[in-house]
Amino acid sequence: MIFTLKGCCCFTLKTGCIVIGCFSGVRALLIVALSSYFAYVGHRNATETEAEENVRLCVGVQVTSAVIAVLSGIELVVVVFFLKGVLDSKPKLMLPWMVLCIADLIFSCLLLVSVIVLINFYETNTEFIWTLSIEPLNIGVNSYFHLVAHSYYKQLRAVSPIVSTSRQSSVLSTKLDPAQRITPLTEYLLQVPSLSPYKKMPTAAGAIPGSEHFGSVVSCNHPDT
Repeated sequence: MIFTLKGCCCFTLKTGCIVIGCFSGVRALLIVALSSYFAYVGHRNATETEAEENVRLCVGVQVTSAVIAVLSGIELVVVVFFLKGVLDSKPKLMLPWMVLCIADLIFSCLLLVSVIVLINFYETNTEFIWTLSIEPLNIGVNSYFHLVAHSYYKQLRAVSPIVSTSRQSSVLSTKLDPAQRITPLTEYLLQVPSLSPYKKMPTAAGAIPGSEHFGSVVSCNHPDT
């Protein structure tokens, strides 16, 4: 079971989720812009170059950049739904971003393990060193982000039943139109949901059997014979 937080640093969980959503949205937007640019550059170089090896390299850069741009665009849409859920207190809209964050954590862990294996059994590369240095930080930050979102999600789920109950009670407490005449029957019907469960009262002497109704006894006078 994942433990929950009471706040995000010196902010509330809601404020922390808003900051996390804005940060994730800006990051996804930058990745979309850069990937689109690299895809365009790869396509332009592939059409201008004549060497077959360079063409394959440029096409590979183009396809990879296009895939990254599409995935980042999906992440941007998910972040918008996440912020919508945080601002409107709708926990269901937060779930896609939380699932995406878990998938990112799994991918980062696999990448880190792959880099460690390559360094130990093959050769040491500058890119491997950078990956080995950055990925633990990425895993730690994403884990904390997911923990904050999960804590606020649990908080909203705990408040949701109370909110639904208050909405139902507000229907009963709605004021009637002043022009509408309030009758004893209307007052009785408004008070019905707050009554205690039905209990059959003992039949009073002289009353007709079956004349009990909601705990009250309707007395009927028999004509003298």
